[in-house]
Amino acid sequence: MEKIYLTIPENIEQRYCETLSKIKKSLNLSKEYFESVIGYVNMRFLINKAIEPNSLYKMLLKLKESNLSINEQIELIQTATNENWLTINPVKGLDELCKELDLTNVIKYTFLDYIEMRKQINCPLTINYYKPILLRLKELSNNDKVQELIIEQSINKGWKWFFELQ
Repeated sequence: MEKIYLTIPENIEQRYCETLSKIKKSLNLSKEYFESVIGYVNMRFLINKAIEPNSLYKMLLKLKESNLSINEQIELIQTATNENWLTINPVKGLDELCKELDLTNVIKYTFLDYIEMRKQINCPLTINYYKPILLRLKELSNNDKVQELIIEQSINKGWKWFFELQ
């Protein structure tokens, strides 16, 4: 069994490492993917919000079943680790960002359509790019209706960025 480095209490480390190894094998996780999961687990212990292995398994299974590529999944796990998220969910990342930026659900769902359009033009929007492009949207307007129209304009024209309404 490979060595797993965790920053957790010694009394539970062996059991946790064994369980993580089983999760890795069960979900057929690559080394890079698994390392990002270990980083997430360590972060959870460091902020005193340990995650139970069963909950971790369910969360990773849901992530693996999403329509995100492996690289996007790894990126999401790394973002969750860096920002101390308690859950990893493809839509949750957007939910948290929309709350942080004070964006409405209408904007969130319109933005999901924009994400889908980006996939269709073979230029998928990565999770780390959500914040810069949504900040651009906020720069262009603070009005919800105008923001919605800006996103729709980019969808209709197949644009990779947000621009002022024409």
